[in-house]
Order: sequence, then C-alpha cells, then structure tokens
Amino acid sequence: MFQEIFDFETPDKEIKLTFPDWQKEIDFLSFRDNGNIIIINAKYYRAYVFSSKDNKRWTCKSMIELQYFKKIYITPKGKLILFNDTINEITMWNIDDLSAKTRILIEWRHVLKHIEISDDEELLVVCAENKEFKETNLYVFST
Repeated sequence: MFQEIFDFETPDKEIKLTFPDWQKEIDFLSFRDNGNIIIINAKYYRAYVFSSKDNKRWTCKSMIELQYFKKIYITPKGKLILFNDTINEITMWNIDDLSAKTRILIEWRHVLKHIEISDDEELLVVCAENKEFKETNLYVFST
C-alpha cells in the first residue's frame, strides 16, 4: 500500500510512501530533526519511520508495534510520548533504540490536559486537571 505526498518545488510530481503492510491511515505525522518522517496509525498502534536521501524517494526504515495509548506526542529528536489513560501512565520511548526512557504515573483523580518537552528534551512538563476539586497540577520531570 502507498500514500502520496506532494513535492511543492515541482507541484505536478507526487511522491509515494510505500508502507510495509496494508496500512494506509495516517493519524499523526511529524518530521524529525534528522529529516526522517514519523507516521503514527492510532487505530492499530503502529509507528512507521521513513527516511530519504534525496527527498524524492522515501523508504520505510522501520515499523514499530506500539502499546495502547490514549494520546501521543512526537518530539523532533525522535521520542514518542504515550499516555495510557487506563493506568494513568506517561511513557517516553526512544524510537531509535526502541527503549523506554521515562515512565511517569500521574494521580488517578487527574486527567491529562497537556504535555510539553524542552528544546533539549531534558525536561518534561505535564499539566493534569481534577474537575471535581477544581484543581490543576503542573508537574516537571527530568527525562
């Protein structure tokens, strides 16, 4: 299966992305600082990493089976931040070596509202809210 992206320098040319499986849905897409594209399929919990030497031919360099997540964030340096709402856990994965770098549990009474990461990806800021008690907590973690 393939998806098409367009080359804006020559608009009449389409660039095809060929997936290693039958997948065609793209829920999240982000460019990494190294030029690779990370594509996430939220329905089947899969990540795809595409690379190119000339920005005309893109090759799927890896397909990764992800754990369940309610929310996902992709950082420029290739980290995936997944929030699992069934256990209120935030996990930061390094997509290069497929390792979990950080695991954080937030309070059960709180609902995740927002996540931000510093430019150097050393600090993770989490905003969580408890509507019943009308409180908002801001957590800062070292990754």
